[in-house]
Amino acid sequence: MLTEFEKQIVTALRSLGEGLSRGKVEFALDARAGAQTSLQAVISFVQSVEDFDEQQLTLPLTALLAGLNSLERGAASPIVKSRKRAGRPADTGFPDTIKACAVFSVDVLNERGMPLSKAYNIVSREFEKLRFPIKGKRGSTSATTLRGWREGLSRKPEHNQMLHTWRSLDPYRAHFRKLSTEQAWKQLRPMLAQLIDGLRPTLN
Repeated sequence: MLTEFEKQIVTALRSLGEGLSRGKVEFALDARAGAQTSLQAVISFVQSVEDFDEQQLTLPLTALLAGLNSLERGAASPIVKSRKRAGRPADTGFPDTIKACAVFSVDVLNERGMPLSKAYNIVSREFEKLRFPIKGKRGSTSATTLRGWREGLSRKPEHNQMLHTWRSLDPYRAHFRKLSTEQAWKQLRPMLAQLIDGLRPTLN
């Protein structure tokens, strides 16, 4: 049975996932409209966290959304102008919402004293039990892929959805710091399960 606190997290994350899924569908028909829908979903999620909303942390995102909206009028503000960058393409094979939650789970377990290597293994095995295995490059283990997601956060651009979702979970860390490692994992497991079950029908 989830507590009210846990239900709040699951509901917020599920709404975010649903918004991003709608954006993905729209993107296939109209790339800009899909991007706008997905961006609005992230903005709404961040604003649902009272501390973040008071700090107006969505200002860069709302500026980007306004820039996309302005393109409908034929404008091209600097924030949406094309700019070539070196680097590999983004990984779109796994939902950013779930990536962020997996990394957050590792963070919580590590903060409670569990070695990172063990936390990676425990969280990745849980995804396998939920029939939603973490997949990465050929030959890499799910734990290695999860480690790559976590270590790659520091290199994500500010507008990245996974990074914003992960940051938006920060206020909940204080709750888990009051718990033992076992208690924290006992609460994280059903939260991951409900999130995946809620998003599974929207994923291909």
